[in-house]
Amino acid sequence: MTTDIVVIGVKDIMKLYGFTNKEVYALLSTKGCPVLPRKEGAPFKVIKDEFERWLRSRRA
Repeated sequence: MTTDIVVIGVKDIMKLYGFTNKEVYALLSTKGCPVLPRKEGAPFKVIKDEFERWLRSRRA
């Protein structure tokens, strides 16, 4: 069984979860958020499954 890794960015997060641009950047800057490593100025990216798991853990 193969599991595809889905990488999403800011606009995807806004569309999928209904957050505003400002809310997404606040979340992505939060300690513990599973943001993929990036160079300064490069767009934020996350692995969708890890991000969803992290979001759920914040509600608990």
